[in-house]
Amino acid sequence: ATQTTRATILMQSFQQNIQFLVGTQPIDSPQFSQIFSDYFWEKTLNFDSNTIREYDHSFKSSDEKNSPSNDTKIFFQSAIRQFVKNNKKTKNFLHLLKLQKDLLEQTLSDSKWIHDVAHNRMLLNVIFLNRLFIKSLMENEEKNDIPLHFQSLDQNFDLLSQIILLIIEYITKQPIDNETYAVHSEIINQMFSFLSCQLYSSMEESQNGSFIFYDMFLGDKSICNEVGPSLVKRLLINFINNRKDPKFEQQRFIPLYDRKKSLINRVSSAAAFFIFLPWNTAKNLIWGDKPVLEYGSYTETNLGENSILLLLLLIHRNDIHNPFRRALCTLSDLSLSSGKTEQSPQIISFKNLFNSIASQMKDDRAVLLLYFLLQNNSEFLSYVLSRTDIDTLLLPMLELLHTTVEKKPQLTYMILICIFMMSQDSFFNQNIQELVVDGITWLPGRMITNISIGSLIVVVFMKIMQINISRIRDMYLHTNYLATLANIAPHIAGIHPHASIRLVKLYELLCKRYMKILGVPFQKNGIPIQIVVDSGNNGTNFVLENNNLTAEQSQELAIYLELLHMMLKIFNSILLGNPTRNPHLIYAILHQRELFTSSYLSSQFGPLLNNIKSAIQHYEKVLMTPSDETPSTSNQILEMITKQSKQPLVLEPCEINKFKYEVEQNPEEFFTPYVWVVVDYFSSIEFDSSKIKLFSHDMELEDENEGDGGTETEDSSSDEVAIEINSG
Repeated sequence: ATQTTRATILMQSFQQNIQFLVGTQPIDSPQFSQIFSDYFWEKTLNFDSNTIREYDHSFKSSDEKNSPSNDTKIFFQSAIRQFVKNNKKTKNFLHLLKLQKDLLEQTLSDSKWIHDVAHNRMLLNVIFLNRLFIKSLMENEEKNDIPLHFQSLDQNFDLLSQIILLIIEYITKQPIDNETYAVHSEIINQMFSFLSCQLYSSMEESQNGSFIFYDMFLGDKSICNEVGPSLVKRLLINFINNRKDPKFEQQRFIPLYDRKKSLINRVSSAAAFFIFLPWNTAKNLIWGDKPVLEYGSYTETNLGENSILLLLLLIHRNDIHNPFRRALCTLSDLSLSSGKTEQSPQIISFKNLFNSIASQMKDDRAVLLLYFLLQNNSEFLSYVLSRTDIDTLLLPMLELLHTTVEKKPQLTYMILICIFMMSQDSFFNQNIQELVVDGITWLPGRMITNISIGSLIVVVFMKIMQINISRIRDMYLHTNYLATLANIAPHIAGIHPHASIRLVKLYELLCKRYMKILGVPFQKNGIPIQIVVDSGNNGTNFVLENNNLTAEQSQELAIYLELLHMMLKIFNSILLGNPTRNPHLIYAILHQRELFTSSYLSSQFGPLLNNIKSAIQHYEKVLMTPSDETPSTSNQILEMITKQSKQPLVLEPCEINKFKYEVEQNPEEFFTPYVWVVVDYFSSIEFDSSKIKLFSHDMELEDENEGDGGTETEDSSSDEVAIEINSG
């Protein structure tokens, strides 16, 4: 009975203090003078820091029956509504902000406070409450009225500026240990809440940077120019260290109702129920259905992972005024920075950063970080290209690309672009031919052994193009895959038999689709069709002299012809670059030689097809000549191809295109919503989907079978193919 009475008193006291904060009267008014004191904050902020995790995780629970009290949930929902309604008049929120400022200054001025349990608890909890209030303002207040909540009585934003600089100083200067880990994490969550003003604005409003606190971080009014480099480095180091929460690393998350805590903790733990609303619809575009966390299970986004989410928000905006983007561009490698110390904000270990990205290459976070580093930091790009063990990065990228292509189009684009950028370097293209791996088990229906990274790229790219061929309107995807292969092609050597077959199979598929548009049954012997080239676009924009085609069919035909043109360029690049070192490709071409000797594309691609025909004739004259050594098995055919490769093969030189990645205009139109969806999905914070304006939350996955021919499936036939030998 005594414990129950004490718990009831604590709960009533806590609710009373919350009501004072969100009520209609300033808490520093004379009538509250006996209540508003240091003891007021001690009572209000005296809840267990573990409950913050429980707040956040409770909204991912599907267990309504065992979730905390619905009455408590209603209480806090009402409190937040009152706060948004009354705070412009009462300015009570400023007292919470000032308390956070004072506690941060106290901590930063004297290291003794770092290990003071009571001090750390108050600091953590005031940051947490401010995070909740800031988030609720972003979601529920009129946009033009939000800054009013942060203005002091003399109409300035000095307190807000001080808070921003202090939380950055805390992140960059305070060590991360058992006592400070939670504070570091909660500060990052608070910064998510500050920046979420972008989430609740349209793209046009986001570009204008109309929010004072957003501009303080990233705009031309940024107050972070001096601290930007230090924060970027600290966030990257957090990612490299990948430290787990010391209080949660070894324990399962236990529901509130199983913990023997005072009611004050239960009440405060329920506060999250009014703030984190589920949002699954927009995320389906990228991830499909988001699994719901079972109540009682534990999953924790650690400090390193949250640090990268914050970094992505800070660097994605391509603006000359963005201090964080500038800092990322100017980072230098510790091993090459003579005269500079490791403490310099511009110095970091590229080796550690590369290894961390490779080891955590499991989702959009690491891929986006890699993209921004490759695109914006030439020194890091050079370092990555110089790695002789680039397979440690490419293998997880290719597996991620292969396993997510049908569910995550944005992630597919980002991985492709990263490999595309690397393919612009000749050493990289040579290096991946020499790096051989075994035991590739994630390709369906087979385990591939003894394959080079270069050949594996071909296999994965060809498979993905077959999957997406029914979405031919997405020209961006196809041309960038083929542009990457075109960069790699002159260096391909020792191509794997499976990669050789995939190349020829894709070419055959494109020919079939081309013939289908024309309404001509596909025949490997071909049918002569008169095609002309539109010379106004350097011979790459093809049109058909056939008035029976609709405009849509003509456009689709031009797309297929462009893809066929790029495929033939790739074949020519391989044959011209290493004519003697790719017997398996010669084998695959000979097996499907009718595709290349037919006449229906000759008028389009005469020189390109002539080289392939010359190669076919060069090897056929040995294979087709009756003799005692006429091959009858695949191995014998390969031996004869290898032997014949020693004889001179005369091919006509042709222009070898080298493609370069260029950022399109207004990249923020892609990256801003993409990064925010990633943040919303992976962070512990749930944002109100009904208030989001940055992108539509009614998006759904496109029909995977949409298109003219459905989804192509993997050909599980053997890599060994028989070539018909005509003995005359």
